[in-house]
Amino acid sequence: MDSPSKLFSKTVGTDIKKAGETTDRYRFSAAVAASGARGSDPDGYRAEFIRLVQSTR
Repeated sequence: MDSPSKLFSKTVGTDIKKAGETTDRYRFSAAVAASGARGSDPDGYRAEFIRLVQSTR
């Protein structure tokens, strides 16, 4: 049975950190976002990431 969605919010700060000061999870999510922002995917990274995500389901 599906559980109902819950809305939550968090204010995002304006502090800028150097990459070395961020967490591994943050760096990974930034890399995923950057790869999705590209107009083309000549090396297939976007498709590979999508397959990886789908394989966890």
